[in-house]
Amino acid sequence: MKPMVPRKRAFYFFSFIVVFIVVIPFIVLYSLGYSLTKEYALTERGGLYVFAPESGSKIYVGDDLKKETSTFQKELFLQNLKPDTYLVLVANDAFWPWAKYVEVKEREVSPLYPFLVPREITVREIVKATTTTASVRPGKDEYTQVTALFAIATSTKPLPASAMLPSAISSTSTKLIADDAHAIVRNKMKIWSKGSEVFAQWIGNEGRIPPYFCVDGVCKATTTVFSAAVPVRHIAFYPGRDDAIILSVGNGVFATEIDTRQYHNFFPLYKGVAPDFRIGNDEIYIKDGVFVGELLGL
Repeated sequence: MKPMVPRKRAFYFFSFIVVFIVVIPFIVLYSLGYSLTKEYALTERGGLYVFAPESGSKIYVGDDLKKETSTFQKELFLQNLKPDTYLVLVANDAFWPWAKYVEVKEREVSPLYPFLVPREITVREIVKATTTTASVRPGKDEYTQVTALFAIATSTKPLPASAMLPSAISSTSTKLIADDAHAIVRNKMKIWSKGSEVFAQWIGNEGRIPPYFCVDGVCKATTTVFSAAVPVRHIAFYPGRDDAIILSVGNGVFATEIDTRQYHNFFPLYKGVAPDFRIGNDEIYIKDGVFVGELLGL
């Protein structure tokens, strides 16, 4: 094999130098979180954080399975994502699927906390105690205690002893607002209903307002969570969360999230005639006509 002539060697040498000079800056910029848009402009990258609390949940971003959670690994963190809108889907055989479109912005990490509700919910009937079914003092049986919740749960007045369950009626992090008997606060979130609508308001620091209160860069502290054609009977925070609620309306009791971005996930908990619900000790009780029960499995 004949060696290259000096002119040809010089050509290849300087060609590689030119390629090196042109390519290296792009590699450096990419490693720093920049990318090139279709308009050949430089843009910084963003990230996505997903916390799925239930093990065995498959987290998809677009059509790609990114992670399946386990007992100790429940988080997905993706960085160097091109600023865009992504569809995140969380699937678990024991729960209703949850999906949300989320916008990833430059130099920001977009957080998501999927709201997973069980597919199978058991209803335990609560019957009124009699001398043949229970040996309890009159007025102290579970049926009497639970039905008392439906009479006074929307009042700001102290609960009478006859209505008290074995421990506090509701979570210590939830309280009724003195100037609004229909408003409830948990952490920095306030919810209330008026007629056929349900509203939520962020009452915390403006700089930490959840992203679902913001549209096109404009953040408003109050948002409409739900609208129906008939009045909403009752609302409450979903046990253990401050970004999801339970509501009774029409012929059912449902759970939904305060985050109304597409998709606004809405799940059935109980279907009946005109059921209502109350929460005591983080347990969900149902009253539908003369039927009284407790929802199990949540």
